[in-house]
Amino acid sequence: MTTHSSRAEEIWRMLTLGGGLFLWVATGIFMNSHGTLITCEAGTYVLGQPASVTCNFRTDVNASKHSFNVARYTSYTQKGDIGNDILVCHWSEVSQKHDCIETEGYKFKNINQQYVTVGIPSVTDEHAGIYTCFFVPSQGKDTHACELFVRKTTFNDTTPIPHGGTPVPQGGEDNTPTTAVAVALSLILLVLIIFAVLYIYWRRHKDKNPEEGGEAVPLLPKDTKIQERLKGFELSTEDLKDLMNLLDQEMKKGLDESTKSQADVKMYSALCPMPVGSGAVDFVIVDFGSTCVKVSEVKLRSNVHVTSKTYLFDTVPDIKEATCEQIFHQIATAIDKFREATDMSAKTLKVVLIFHFPCNHTTINKASLAKWTKEFCCEGVVGQDLNELLQKNMQTRADLRLEVVAISNNVVNTLMTIVHQNRKCQIGLHIGHGFNACYVNERDEGTEDYESCEIYNTELGALGENGTLDHLRTKHDKDLDASSRQPGSQILEKMVSWTYLGKVVTLALEDLRKDELILHDVHSWCDLSKPPRLTADHVAEIDGDTSEDCNKTARILRGIGFINPTEEDLRTVKYICRLVADRAASLAAASLATLINRLHRPDIVVAVEGELCKKMPRFYEVMYNKTHELVRPEFKDKFSVVSSFSGGRIGTARMALAALQKQNTAAAGTR
Repeated sequence: MTTHSSRAEEIWRMLTLGGGLFLWVATGIFMNSHGTLITCEAGTYVLGQPASVTCNFRTDVNASKHSFNVARYTSYTQKGDIGNDILVCHWSEVSQKHDCIETEGYKFKNINQQYVTVGIPSVTDEHAGIYTCFFVPSQGKDTHACELFVRKTTFNDTTPIPHGGTPVPQGGEDNTPTTAVAVALSLILLVLIIFAVLYIYWRRHKDKNPEEGGEAVPLLPKDTKIQERLKGFELSTEDLKDLMNLLDQEMKKGLDESTKSQADVKMYSALCPMPVGSGAVDFVIVDFGSTCVKVSEVKLRSNVHVTSKTYLFDTVPDIKEATCEQIFHQIATAIDKFREATDMSAKTLKVVLIFHFPCNHTTINKASLAKWTKEFCCEGVVGQDLNELLQKNMQTRADLRLEVVAISNNVVNTLMTIVHQNRKCQIGLHIGHGFNACYVNERDEGTEDYESCEIYNTELGALGENGTLDHLRTKHDKDLDASSRQPGSQILEKMVSWTYLGKVVTLALEDLRKDELILHDVHSWCDLSKPPRLTADHVAEIDGDTSEDCNKTARILRGIGFINPTEEDLRTVKYICRLVADRAASLAAASLATLINRLHRPDIVVAVEGELCKKMPRFYEVMYNKTHELVRPEFKDKFSVVSSFSGGRIGTARMALAALQKQNTAAAGTR
C-alpha cells in the first residue's frame, strides 16, 4: 500500500507540474504564438509599389549586440539555392551600433527593439521569394521563413496580403480565428504534456528498478574496451600547452629567413591596405577553394553604401585531380556565366581572386601557388603566377578582358571583413574546409590606419609535418593521413578541419565495428570506409542531437545502411562525434591562444569564419571557453571573437579599392 500511495503522490506531483507548465505555455501562446522562434513577415505586393520585410528576433537586437543577416532564397526546395544576403548588420564595438549594408534594390529602414524592417522602394519579380532572418553566429534560436509574392494587379478593398493568401481588411481586426487556434493548440499541448509526464514517470521508475529490467544509460559507453580505444581523442590542458609551444617555435622558424625552409609554419607575408577615403568602383570577387566557384559583384559607392550579388557555380566532379588548364577554365567559365546572368555591360572587369591555398606574393595582384591543400592535387599549378593563368584562360573570350586588381587568401579575407568595420581586429581564423590563421604585423607606434598594413598568413594547418604532433595523433589520424592525396602534409588541419571531420569519425567507428564492439546487432551493414559514409554534416547533426532517444542519430545511421542500431550503439556514435568535435575545438583554441599570447596587445578582436563555427554553435562555445583558459592571465578578458560569416566580399572589395588607389598614385607620379 505504501508503494502504491507513494507512486500516486509522485504522479500527482508530476501532473501538477505538467499543469503549471501547460498554463505557462498556453499563456505564451496567447501572448506570442511563436515563442523564441525568429520569424519574419512579408506579403503580397503589387508590381512597382513599395514593399517590406519585417523580422521579429524576439529580443532587443541593440541591447544584445548580436550581428544579424536577412537572406533571400528563390524557393524552399530549389537545388543549389544557397540564398543571397540582402541585409548584413554587424555590431561595431567602436561605434556601439549596428553597421548595416543592404543589397541593391533594398533599403534598410530601422531597428525597433526586436523588430528589423527592410524596405523595397519599388517591388519587382526579382524580389519575390523566400526570406529568412538569423543571428550570426546562431544564438540557438530557430528561424521561420516567410514568402513575398508580387502581383501585376491590385485589390480595391484590401491591403497587402500576408503569407497565407488571405486579404486583411482595412478596418478593425477580428481576433476570433487567432483565439480559436490558440485554444486548439493549447488543448493539444495539454494532451501531449500529460503523455510526456507519464512517459517520464515510467522511465524514471524503470531506471530506478534494475530488477524490472531498467537501467540508466549514461552518455559514456558502457564497454570499457570502447572507452579505452577512444582515450586518444581526449586532450589534456598540458597536451594543448605543449602544442602551443610547438606552434610558437615553428612560427619563429617561419619568420627567420635562415630557417624558413625547414619550418612547418611558413608565415607568408602580404600587404593588405585599406583605402583612404572612398570611391565608386565595381568589382567582381572570384572565390575558389572547394568544388565550386563563388562569384560576386560588389558595387562600392562609399564607405557605407555597398551592394552585392552572389552566384555559385559547380565545377567538374573530379576538380581536385584536374589539370591546370581545367581548373582555370572552370574559373574563367564561372566569370563568363556570371557576367551573362547579371547583364554586366563592362568590357573590362576589375577582378579580385580569393584563392584558398598557400601562396607566395610579390605584389598585391601577383602571387604563385606554394602548394595544394584540402585534398587538391592538380598538376601544373604549383609555382605558377595565378594572374597569368587566369588571363591565359580568358583569351578565348574576345569580348571580355580582366584586370586582376588583387589576389587574397581566404583567411586574409576573413580578417579584412571585420577590419573595415573595427580597426581593433588583428587576427583572422578560418575553420572550414581548411584550418588557418593570419594576423596583422605590429605597426609603428601611433599609426591608426592600415594604408600599408602587413599581414602574416601563418598556414598553421601544416604544423606537425615534421612529426612534432605524432604524440597527439590517434591511429585513426595516421590512417586518414596515409590514405589522403597528400600524406604527411597539413597534419594539424587534418585533425581540425571540416574536410576531414567526418572521415576521422568514420575510421573510429569502423575500427570498433570490425572488432564487433558496436553495430553488431544490425540487419544489414555497409563498409564505412567507402561511400555512403558519415560526413562532417552528419557529425554536426549528431553532435547537436539532444533528444533522449537519439532519433536524429538513428535516422542518419539508417541512411548509411544500419537498419536497427541499438540504444547503446546510438549513444556510442554520439559520444565519438562529441569527442572528435571537442578535440577540433580545443586544437583551434590552442592555436588561437598562441597568437593572442604572441601578439601581446590589449583588446584584440578576432574574426572567425568557417563551417565548424557556422554549423556547430557548440564548437564556437567550446573553442572560446578553451581559449580563455589557455591565454595568459593578463589577456583573459582582453580579447573578443566576432563572426565573419557574411559580408566578407565587402572587406575584400575595400582592400582592392586601396590597391587601385596605390596604382593610380604610382601612375600619376611617373607622368
